[in-house]
Amino acid sequence: MKIYICSKKEFIFRILIPAATSVCGLTACMTVLFIYPEYSTFCLLAGIISLYTVYNTFFAGSYPDKIIIADDYISFYSMGRVQYYSYCSIKYFKVRESRYSRDMFIRINKPLFGKGRFWFNANSFNNGNALYKYITNLENRIHPESLKSIAGNRCSHVEGR
Repeated sequence: MKIYICSKKEFIFRILIPAATSVCGLTACMTVLFIYPEYSTFCLLAGIISLYTVYNTFFAGSYPDKIIIADDYISFYSMGRVQYYSYCSIKYFKVRESRYSRDMFIRINKPLFGKGRFWFNANSFNNGNALYKYITNLENRIHPESLKSIAGNRCSHVEGR
């Protein structure tokens, strides 16, 4: 079993401060909406963005601070909640990654509003390179026929020469 834990400093600056700012922005938007109705369009747009950020952070658990990888499951911990996925139950596992910054967006099974979507930066976790490689290899194992997997295998064969 491997446990990857996000750096507290990174978690505070990348997740908690923007979420707290969004809570303040949502409160300000609601206040301005009632006091100055002529700014309702701007307040609604800013309020929707703030509400989306607050929802993803505090309710959906989309920003994990701990990831556990075991032989038969993977679990994501965020804000005191856990989302657990056994490998045999995963039918859909898609990763959108940035190779240079190590940012990752993962969708598991049928991602709904409350579960199955995760955003994180692998460099923020202890042993982030191993986490990044494991997640991308897991996608290739679950979807070996995808174009991404086929292209990755061809590149690795060319590099291996």
